[in-house]
Amino acid sequence: MNGSDSLLDHWDHQLGEEPFLRFLHYWYWHSIVRRPLAFAEEITRQVEVFYSTNCPAFRIYKILRLSSWAYAASFSAAHDSQTSRLLLRSHAGLDFLEDTNKLRFADIVIRQGKRVRAWDFWCARTYLPILLLSVAFAGWFLFRRRGAEHSQWPAFLVLFLYSANFGNVLGISIIHTMEVDRYSTVLFITALLAQLYAIRWLLEIALAELGKNPRAALDSVIRA
Repeated sequence: MNGSDSLLDHWDHQLGEEPFLRFLHYWYWHSIVRRPLAFAEEITRQVEVFYSTNCPAFRIYKILRLSSWAYAASFSAAHDSQTSRLLLRSHAGLDFLEDTNKLRFADIVIRQGKRVRAWDFWCARTYLPILLLSVAFAGWFLFRRRGAEHSQWPAFLVLFLYSANFGNVLGISIIHTMEVDRYSTVLFITALLAQLYAIRWLLEIALAELGKNPRAALDSVIRA
């Protein structure tokens, strides 16, 4: 799929830009119409990449070398892509290429401390269970607890925050692949926000129930 000797690169050179894009559009819809079940299965597999027991939005890097990895790849993509001719036409584009070229030789390194790596590991492992638990509770609060209006807005916000991530994941899974690292990495902030708010809401529910009948809660803990 990628690289100077890839199949897509050969098709691009043989067909030209516009015919190549028309061919990709045709083959995409041809695949949906002729093999809808296989297409749906592939989308499901891509969604499962993100919603796994090790959520890829929380990646652990002890040492991340941006110069030799990110900036070098950025310069290569900007310099060799079809948009390079647009960048070369403007001063801003030339400055971007020049600055990116300098950064790939700047030896910029990001180091994650032990605490950060521990938090990343914990968030990655607990993202799916917390999502399932909080979404189930939120649905119950919204559709079953009549007359508890004060509890419905926080529950709606839990669903809203998680659905924002799901919309991104589903869209990428339909038109591309979640196995590309950057598509999961850019969801880090929204995934973390949804997870932290869900934890806060679940703790609020637990403390409220404990406050209503602390003796019964204590007895259930002792029996467990």
